[in-house]
Amino acid sequence: MMEDVADALTSVARVLLGAHFPRDAVRLTPNEVAVLRHVHRHPGATSGETAAATGLQRSNLSTTLRSLEASGLVERRHGDDARTVCLHVTAAAEASMQSVRQGWGRALEDALARNGGPVSASALETLLAVVVRMEEGLAAAL
Repeated sequence: MMEDVADALTSVARVLLGAHFPRDAVRLTPNEVAVLRHVHRHPGATSGETAAATGLQRSNLSTTLRSLEASGLVERRHGDDARTVCLHVTAAAEASMQSVRQGWGRALEDALARNGGPVSASALETLLAVVVRMEEGLAAAL
């Protein structure tokens, strides 16, 4: 059963990242998406924390951060200690992420409307809780 869940999640992700990706949003590599999501969820994270959370080697993270900075999506700021550099998403990243998430939400709502109608809020809450548990469990294994 879990292999069917994994297959369905992969298929949904592929479609959302393809045909339903907003045309006005910045296209990102999978590594850039992982880093941006982590920094968005953990403002002020260090590069070491981000590397550990995403499973990226430091050299790959460095390349990814340079690309995100060049795109105006992530910025490095000095922390409390001048030696510490903290990562933050920019206003442009916030706007792009909001646009993408809203577009994906509409695409999923439309898909459900075409295939049996809407799903209750409680069912969506349960689904979200289960998927988040899967994501956290997979991240913990990195």
